[in-house]
Amino acid sequence: MNVRSTSTSSTPNLEIHASQRYRSLRALVPASIAVAAVSLVAWYPVQRFALGRADVSLADGVSASAIGLVAAALAFTIWRIVLAARYQPVPLPAEKHLPMLTVVVPAFNEGRQVLDTLVCLSRSDYPADRLQIIAVDDGSQDDTWAWMLRAKRELGSVIEIVRQPENRGKRHALAAGFARARGQIVVTIDSDSEVNPDTLQHMVAPFVADPCVGAVAGNIRVMARQEGTIARILDASFTYSFELIRAGQSVLGAVLCTPGAAAAYRADLVRTVLEEWRDQTFMGRPANIGEDRALTNLILRAGFNVVFQVDAIVETKVPSNYRALSRMLLRWGRSNVRESLALLTFAFQPLRPTGMLGLRLLALQGAFAILLSMFGTAGLVVALFTSPLATMIALFVGTMLTAIVPGLGCRILRGPGVAPWMLMYGFWSTFALSWISPWAVLTPHNGNWMTRALNSGTTPLPLPVPARQRAQLASFAEM
Repeated sequence: MNVRSTSTSSTPNLEIHASQRYRSLRALVPASIAVAAVSLVAWYPVQRFALGRADVSLADGVSASAIGLVAAALAFTIWRIVLAARYQPVPLPAEKHLPMLTVVVPAFNEGRQVLDTLVCLSRSDYPADRLQIIAVDDGSQDDTWAWMLRAKRELGSVIEIVRQPENRGKRHALAAGFARARGQIVVTIDSDSEVNPDTLQHMVAPFVADPCVGAVAGNIRVMARQEGTIARILDASFTYSFELIRAGQSVLGAVLCTPGAAAAYRADLVRTVLEEWRDQTFMGRPANIGEDRALTNLILRAGFNVVFQVDAIVETKVPSNYRALSRMLLRWGRSNVRESLALLTFAFQPLRPTGMLGLRLLALQGAFAILLSMFGTAGLVVALFTSPLATMIALFVGTMLTAIVPGLGCRILRGPGVAPWMLMYGFWSTFALSWISPWAVLTPHNGNWMTRALNSGTTPLPLPVPARQRAQLASFAEM
């Protein structure tokens, strides 16, 4: 049965356009070299101003450290750019090759938004006879279950709903969905996210093209109808994190995190690690955070590739105030610490014939970033006490310079409207969020979710079902 309403005749042109944009990233290489050169030139007057009459050996030591860090950062940046410039999205397969697909949507205190998410998924351009959507209420305390019941009532058998007797965390909610999955591929979509009509097709394309692919990361963007400074800043950050960083990792088959808002896995592979992943602990406590990064690690450990699909777009809601944003980023930071350490335990084993060098370099870079966040923060605190003015000048200039290349990358990939917000994100990271990484390193054992509050919903009203959807549900009734 084909419920596809959009033509895929233009898809090759879109993929060619995407490949051309990624090849254009090569222009970032000379830009990176120029930024590194300017950084070193600017360093000397700032250093002399900061150190004053300090002894020559101290000045030479600081200079050597600065040069070494800039050189290492430049080499790693160029490597990332070269990888990203080689990225190509996997084209859509013929409809007859699309596999049975299960979409799992975990929800906790989501309220009305879970209905919008489920309606959006039900309208995807994916063959209806090969699509299963499972919504799991993880013991919500608001009216989330009522909205799920409405979705079931109005959308019919395309939706299956499950209610957990108590809140046990996102990992257990996903596991409940995985256990009921009939699909060859399982996709996770957060209950505060919405997909494009062709997103699910793009998510499964890499699995059809390559049996060595074990997981796929989708492309996360901030929901278009969400406004505000934080939303625009995070949209730019997501562009850099997904469309450049993960695109480069994808060339290695080593994307380090398949985000919960848009991820796909081989169902049989998930089943082999389901209990280990669901019951994972950290420092003797249940691992209640980082379920996406943890499952990605298990897929990589099994010797499978993890890739990125730029056209598998999912829009998601993001925090709208500083407190909620910092809590979300702190949760991500703690997860990064935990799973970066876990990655080191297997990255140097012979897991697969190709791509291991890249994975190992990424693992080492992650470990180095953790160490740098601690020692760098300690050094910054000392510098702020000893030379506050020079340190603030260095931070301001450094932030401006380090935001240039990511900003240019966002401009190439998404257009000029996103680039200025990448610069703004740089200043937010430096002056408002720099405490998060070191605090995450000091408190990785804290598994509090911290960002899901109780929603005050309203009584669900009847949902008008479009004619195409009514025809789809009628066809299910006849099967």
